[in-house]
Amino acid sequence: MKTVKFTCTNKFCYRRSVFSIYPPLPTLGRGDWQIHLETNSEMWSDETKFYLVNTLTAYESAGKVFHKTWKAEIERDHL
Repeated sequence: MKTVKFTCTNKFCYRRSVFSIYPPLPTLGRGDWQIHLETNSEMWSDETKFYLVNTLTAYESAGKVFHKTWKAEIERDHL
């Protein structure tokens, strides 16, 4: 199941997508194992480049277990 929400300001529009499995999968023998993932993607450009920033944060039970940020700059090449 996917839920999408758009939020716009005077300069930017943001899209938030939430993905979930329905019906929920069985716990596969992990008992009370609870995981949660959060992702964020930002994209913008100027006259010469496209800029991308993506983050992923993973939580197990109540604590953060992983966090990573990826950044990229791509030449526009006359686009």
